[in-house]
Amino acid sequence: MGALYKTTVLSRLISPVGIKPVCNIDLNPLLLAWLVLLTFRCLSLFFQVVRSITPHLAEPLRPQLLSLLPCILGCVRHPHVAVRLAAARCITSMAKSLADDVMVLVIENVILMLSDLSSVCARQGAGMLLSLLV
Repeated sequence: MGALYKTTVLSRLISPVGIKPVCNIDLNPLLLAWLVLLTFRCLSLFFQVVRSITPHLAEPLRPQLLSLLPCILGCVRHPHVAVRLAAARCITSMAKSLADDVMVLVIENVILMLSDLSSVCARQGAGMLLSLLV
């Protein structure tokens, strides 16, 4: 595999959270697999932390938590199913504690994802999110 392909795959996997690779380098296939696994693991841990703290968060910190919601909604359309599921569970937890604010953004975005004919991942993620919310 060429260096461009490897860095493109890596940037595609982590792009929903806004992380971009610094440079195009030739990655060892083992290193690439480790980085991808680390990325999934970091995303899963991030979602778990957000799920855990949401019900106990003080009122002044809630707007900061809500500022993460667009990024988390972006991860609902991630190519990897485990990331989509973790993001959907995280949003569900946020919706239980911050129903009004979260549900407005969710409804606006999920309807667009369900109608996105170009992305199977977006439709599957939107379906997962809706099934968890109901």
